[in-house]
Amino acid sequence: MRDARWIELFERYRSQNDVEALARLFDEVAPSLLKVARHIDSRRGEAEDLVQTTFLVAIERSVTYDATRPLVPWLMGILINQSRIARRRRKELVDGGEHETSSESTQHSDMESSELAKAVTKALSELPDTYREVLIAHLQEGKKPRDIARELGRPQGTVRAQLHRGLRLMRDLLPASFAL
Repeated sequence: MRDARWIELFERYRSQNDVEALARLFDEVAPSLLKVARHIDSRRGEAEDLVQTTFLVAIERSVTYDATRPLVPWLMGILINQSRIARRRRKELVDGGEHETSSESTQHSDMESSELAKAVTKALSELPDTYREVLIAHLQEGKKPRDIARELGRPQGTVRAQLHRGLRLMRDLLPASFAL
């Protein structure tokens, strides 16, 4: 049964920090999650982001998973909850209130963007090479994890895990006033 195999892969990741097992799990389960995500949000990019967010949340909450229960319904629950959160955030952005249009607010925004860019560049330079090359390709060059994996000759799941860990490391390096 596939679910037993998927539970085994997830358990290997949880107990042994086996990133390869997590990558295989992602490659096998993500297409099913993506089908559901596309029904929830028909925008292709948003659906793909939703699946990735689902796995990131699953990684963060892996200790809460009960291995005696099926894995896919647990992941689907995370996907649905993340969809609700994303929809709520989009609604808040649209209904967010009045927007300042003065040149002073534009200058202030430009200054903040410049400061953020400098802080991100500095943080990237302090990361280990493994994470830096993946994050630069993703954040600055706009490449997708599958393209980065192909270029670097790494499994897609490994690149996704490196993106996740690299972003976490960057958060620790950035000043508290900046949020990724």
